[in-house]
Amino acid sequence: MDATARLVAIIILTSFATERILAAINYLLDLADPNAIELRQRAKRKFFLFGLGALITGVVVDLADIRILRLVTPNVSDALDFLVTWLVVFAGADQVRTLLQSDGGSQPSAAPSQAKPPIVTIQIDRDGNVHQVPAAK
Repeated sequence: MDATARLVAIIILTSFATERILAAINYLLDLADPNAIELRQRAKRKFFLFGLGALITGVVVDLADIRILRLVTPNVSDALDFLVTWLVVFAGADQVRTLLQSDGGSQPSAAPSQAKPPIVTIQIDRDGNVHQVPAAK
């Protein structure tokens, strides 16, 4: 891997890890807020699911021997490589739902009061003239 690609990969991984760590710290700070009673009530369930997801991700990363930093930088400790790989896989797990739902089937339908725009078919002839083709009924 050339130096530029390695630098870009390290910057992306660092940015991703930093964003996820700050999101976790923000959540913990929200829990410490004395006015966050409802958030604390839901925190036990969320924390249990967080821990279960973290455990599953750790087992998969360890058993499958997935390592991200090893591909980018050969001289990195295995513990750091494991932690960064775990963080990327675990934090990216919630984004898989978004990726899988992007097929259009889960998009909310338009409000009944909004009419869908008509489908327009155009034809461009050899001279570059554009003609609208009547819609088939």
